[in-house]
Amino acid sequence: MDEYGVEPKKRSNTKVAIGVVLGLVILCCVITVVCVGGTVGVAFTAMRQSEPYLVGVERATTNTAVIEALGAPVEPSFFFTGAVNQDMEGGTAVFEVPLTGSNASGTLYVDAVLQRGNWVYNVLEVQTPAGLVDLRE
Repeated sequence: MDEYGVEPKKRSNTKVAIGVVLGLVILCCVITVVCVGGTVGVAFTAMRQSEPYLVGVERATTNTAVIEALGAPVEPSFFFTGAVNQDMEGGTAVFEVPLTGSNASGTLYVDAVLQRGNWVYNVLEVQTPAGLVDLRE
């Protein structure tokens, strides 16, 4: 009892333990999200700097038929699917990039092979609501 005759409140050890456990769980979740997010960000950045991605997006966003079908400006999405693999012997690139214009959306498709230091595009096209636009020409 204190000087006023009131019992001081005791903290429950169970509540403290639950608070500590929940704090640790939240901390682990935050660390996981940061690590996974960082890894995904690095992978997307590396793919965006690859020649097939740069060539595909450049051609898609400046092609007259694509601009007419989707509306200016044509912008690539941050997220896309696929992979770019390159080593000393060659490489492959197969991916799809969603595109958005002021009027409609489309998809850039790239399928390329690195041969003797040069990327050869088997597929380099944009699917638009108006049809398929071949960007290899």
